Amino acid sequence: MSKEDFTFFLRKRLVLLPQEDTEDRIAFYTEMIDHRMGNGMSEEEAVASLGPIEDIAEHIMSEIPLSTLVMRQVKPKHSTKGWQIALIILGFPLWFPLIITAFVLIVTFYLTAWIIQAAFYIVVLSLAIAAAATIPFAIYLFIHSNIPGGLFAIGAGLIVFGVAMIIFALCNDVTRLLIKLTGKILYRIKSLFVGKEVS
Repeated sequence: MSKEDFTFFLRKRLVLLPQEDTEDRIAFYTEMIDHRMGNGMSEEEAVASLGPIEDIAEHIMSEIPLSTLVMRQVKPKHSTKGWQIALIILGFPLWFPLIITAFVLIVTFYLTAWIIQAAFYIVVLSLAIAAAATIPFAIYLFIHSNIPGGLFAIGAGLIVFGVAMIIFALCNDVTRLLIKLTGKILYRIKSLFVGKEVS
């Protein structure tokens, strides 16, 4: 893809952003392309090294404050007619509770996911403490000539520690997924204010 095509398609995806933000981002990425071309890359290689346009647009969207997008979207593009105001007022008892319910459900599911994740980290911490507690217990057993008991305590501690590490690794993976999901949700919310992506 040429630099001209890249800027054209990126501008299409950012068309509903504030003009100054769009131009700043376009200038930033064209400078990156020029810099890479100056380092010996071909124009196509320099553009390809930036990654997919969709990812770049998503990254740009994540940097734009939601308040900026909301303010731009709620600015009236034409005067509101009387019948439109009447429809909004009459429909309020229907649409307002639906919006509140949807918002509460989304927030509840999201918070529940993080609370469950926190609970798993607490389980990992508990298992790690239990594994660590087997060391002084094993030493106590060895001091009192209970070699089999001490070996059993060390083995049990190692097993518990291994289970804790497996759960910890899984928790880290889930945390990364939740963080990525958070970014996607924020991107989708911002997309509502910007409009549908242009393909």
